[in-house]
Amino acid sequence: MFSTLMVHAQMPDWKEGSGTVACGYAKSKPRPGKSPDQPGYIQDVPFPIYSQPGDTNPKVVVTEQKANGVFLLGIAKTGIWIKVRAAGSNNPLFKAGQFVGYVKEADLEWGALRNCS
Repeated sequence: MFSTLMVHAQMPDWKEGSGTVACGYAKSKPRPGKSPDQPGYIQDVPFPIYSQPGDTNPKVVVTEQKANGVFLLGIAKTGIWIKVRAAGSNNPLFKAGQFVGYVKEADLEWGALRNCS
């Protein structure tokens, strides 16, 4: 079971039901204020969710406005593709445990499982 992951390390593949899961959520970046004397804020980076591995057109793009609170459990991984289910009961877009689709590993931040509870 993953507890934390290195940012630049690629996770090894795993199969659904193997007991291995990962917690994914939107990447973020600092966004400056409108002038140098104004503080900035943290911006969630939009991310796509696909119906199948290898799709080129996403079925949905989770926008910056919707990304806050969207946590996904990676339940299987093959290459760059991670099969995901919705995590947490307060997920604003999906019901807890709902199959959501597939994401590219590099499109999300992967971290401690406690973030997905």
